[in-house]
Amino acid sequence: RKTRKLFVSPKLRKKNQSSTVATLPAMAAAAAQRLLASSTKIVGAGRNYISHAKDLGNPVLKEPVLFLKPTSSFLHAGPTAGPIEVPEPLESLHHEVELAVVISRRARDVPEASAMDFVGGYALALDMSSNDLQSASKSAGLPWTLGKVQDTFTPISAVVPKSAIANPYDLELWLKVIL
Repeated sequence: RKTRKLFVSPKLRKKNQSSTVATLPAMAAAAAQRLLASSTKIVGAGRNYISHAKDLGNPVLKEPVLFLKPTSSFLHAGPTAGPIEVPEPLESLHHEVELAVVISRRARDVPEASAMDFVGGYALALDMSSNDLQSASKSAGLPWTLGKVQDTFTPISAVVPKSAIANPYDLELWLKVIL
């Protein structure tokens, strides 16, 4: 199988500061790996960024569209990380930088008031999509998640413990994709 390879360099920092995720107290690698390895699914929220929806000519929805990605799409970013592998014949790619909320234990039907009790930490993630597959699926009236399920299409940074980030809304997300 032929592939093109992309490399990513994610950074997570507090707004208006130059400190990056490396200076935040990241979880011990083994603990972070256990958290991610025990993941059973990746839940994404689409169309939750109003200005981006408008840029794409999409309607602004009251509720985000939820979608699933397989855990095989995880790619642990870092100095020794491998590349994002883009299988041929995929051509048109779209990527968005996202704040990943890492759930630390099994949760179901959790009241909103208790939701933060289940957050173990945060990471920076890249949500990759194949526009080719996504557009074809939408046109055929099929679920558009087919464009998001490729292996390595969810690079993720080191996990930063929840205790290190007082306000997850006060973060700046930065990403560089190298073709």
